[in-house]
Amino acid sequence: MKYTLLLLSFFFAFSLQAQYKVASFGLSAGVDEDRVQGLSNDYMLNSAGMATPAEIAATLEGASVYSMICENPYFKADVALKNGDKELRLGVYAIINRIDAISSYGSRSAEYVDLTSYGHEVGVEVAHLWRSNKLCGWSLYGGGGTQMGVGFGNYLHGSISSSSTIEALSFRQNGGTFTSSQTVQSGSRNYDYYISEQVPASLHGRAFAMGGASFNIRRIEFSLEGRWGYGFRQNKHAGAITNLRSIHGGIRYNLRRPGPCGDRG
Repeated sequence: MKYTLLLLSFFFAFSLQAQYKVASFGLSAGVDEDRVQGLSNDYMLNSAGMATPAEIAATLEGASVYSMICENPYFKADVALKNGDKELRLGVYAIINRIDAISSYGSRSAEYVDLTSYGHEVGVEVAHLWRSNKLCGWSLYGGGGTQMGVGFGNYLHGSISSSSTIEALSFRQNGGTFTSSQTVQSGSRNYDYYISEQVPASLHGRAFAMGGASFNIRRIEFSLEGRWGYGFRQNKHAGAITNLRSIHGGIRYNLRRPGPCGDRG
């Protein structure tokens, strides 16, 4: 159902294109947080088609998460079509070196697990906005949009370490008899287990609300924009719902130059 709704949103947006005229071209960059709901060690391993290795099953059992990272460096290029106070933006985007990482303590204090997934994504984006009249160069806008993309070049890397303690009793001998004095000597042996697996290509989709503010200097427009929404990602092994939080800055070239307090050609 979620895939159908996203595709219908794209078709509806493209059907409106004939009513709009090209108004500007834009570039933007920022950082998205597209966090997997319920991100876990099991999900990370499943996404690579891996069953939990026997060597680390005991370490993962009862593990406690202490850190998560979801960072998506984000770049976008688009064209804006205008119809009165409405804008239809059609764009392409790229996410380079996406990072999803989770770190956990094992069931024993000397154990830890670090799993990190790296990858890229390219796709298309459609957004529909309502923009306030540009007042002395300033403008506010808001609306919503969707994205559909493909993830590729994905890899899962992991590092699992644990330690075991060897205890020995040492008794002090005095004149052929053992005294009650004793010391406990402990030694540890570390065992490391490493993972490096290719993760299959994946399908990504998002629906979001957005809002921003912009300022014009002649035909050049500078903007700051935020987004909030939900999405999905799916490969042949695993899928998940994601929470999208984003902020980025952009620059646009307008075909019409705003006047000091209004539009002019």
